[in-house]
Amino acid sequence: MTGGFDAKVNFMSHWVTEFNLDVVSGDIEQPHSASITGAFGSFEGGTSHFGVSGDGALDGDDGAFNASGSFYGPAAQSMGGIWRIETEGSNATGIFHGDKQGEIIQQVE
Repeated sequence: MTGGFDAKVNFMSHWVTEFNLDVVSGDIEQPHSASITGAFGSFEGGTSHFGVSGDGALDGDDGAFNASGSFYGPAAQSMGGIWRIETEGSNATGIFHGDKQGEIIQQVE
């Protein structure tokens, strides 16, 4: 499965919000998809690790989603981790990683 994700991160309040992920399989004969919209969570203690959870869909069936990951790189401009979505009869797992896009809204020295 391939796709993309995005999220809003507030390093001041230690929240990850609006975590969205969409992936699809490349199998034309048996296509699969997973999507998550608006998952949220917080940093774990005083670390760069975070966890998010929320509702999602797997092949069109409603499911529960969770992900965990970490920020890394210069000024924590990259994030990555693992995700899982589970429905009553199926589940899917994967990895995500990406670099910051857009402007820094507030930087504290």
